[in-house]
Amino acid sequence: MNVIRLKCFFEKNPEYLESVESVMFLESVDEYFIDYGREDEKHYALNIFCTGEDESFRVEEILNVKLNFVKDISKSIEKPEDWIEKWKQSLKPMVITRRIVIDPYPDEKDSVKVIKIIPGMAFGTGEHATTKLAASLVEKYTVKGSNVLDIGCGTGIQSLVAAIGGADKVTAVDLDPYAVNAAREIIEINGFSTKVDVFRSDLLDSVNGKYNLIIANIIFEVLCLLFEKKEAILRVMDKDCRIIFSGIIDKRIEDFRYLVLSNGFEIIEERKEDVWNAMVVKFGGAI
Repeated sequence: MNVIRLKCFFEKNPEYLESVESVMFLESVDEYFIDYGREDEKHYALNIFCTGEDESFRVEEILNVKLNFVKDISKSIEKPEDWIEKWKQSLKPMVITRRIVIDPYPDEKDSVKVIKIIPGMAFGTGEHATTKLAASLVEKYTVKGSNVLDIGCGTGIQSLVAAIGGADKVTAVDLDPYAVNAAREIIEINGFSTKVDVFRSDLLDSVNGKYNLIIANIIFEVLCLLFEKKEAILRVMDKDCRIIFSGIIDKRIEDFRYLVLSNGFEIIEERKEDVWNAMVVKFGGAI
């Protein structure tokens, strides 16, 4: 089925990138992908696929009103698979930790240990700096035999890093059903379907059990929502649990530190890449 493709460009500014991702999430625009610079060294390209005229008018208004820094909005009738395949073919293997490479070609065999992915759109390919930040911390804090929870799992990259690192059981959840399906497929092609359980949940609503490590590599607004459900967080934390937060831009880091500390958590470690920040915390009281 043909769709309407909206394409526009915005400057390679991390704050613009954060705004695009936040608005796409908050406005329930799911079918999109961001080209991180293969067409233009100075701009990102945002591609959005709309199922009809009404949806394309809605999205165009969002771009004009809430993302008015985007430029050169164009509209065309496309077969979505054509553009998605071109985008997939342009992806390259990415090193995310000292020991792990993300490979976007799941049918090819390599001589090195890799995470095979099937590229998705809104739920990510591993290119974002926050993915590397989170993965480096997951690799460090995953203890052999541990029980790990990945909130907002996207394609399941962090879950796979934990599984490779020796976690006994990983629970991966996401609200987006497309992300859940993609994560399940990616977990399976990497051989971890018996160790990683993926299902749909609005944050912690459908999550049970106790976890030694919790991962939340998601946009700032959703990280803040987690603290509105503080009792739900404490409910799933083991007494020695660590939480990895990633996806915090520089201008938000002080607000996020305040949010963490004012809710009784202690900061164990912080890491930074470019303008993006990640943090490891533990709860300072009794659980």
